[in-house]
Amino acid sequence: MTESTKTPKCINCDSSQVRYNSTFGFYKCESCSTVWGMDDDDPDYDEEVEEDWQKLHEAYFRRYPN
Repeated sequence: MTESTKTPKCINCDSSQVRYNSTFGFYKCESCSTVWGMDDDDPDYDEEVEEDWQKLHEAYFRRYPN
């Protein structure tokens, strides 16, 4: 995906002066300094969901063993 298709306009001021930080998965507006992220861009998003699901699964089977 190219930078131009990946970077949206600012959610606060509608500026197109937005930079994407691929290391941390967030956007920053150079005009108003608003910072935001999107789940699809978060490099750890899937990890967090999987860890939460695993904890829920383990808690369920501790409470309701076979």
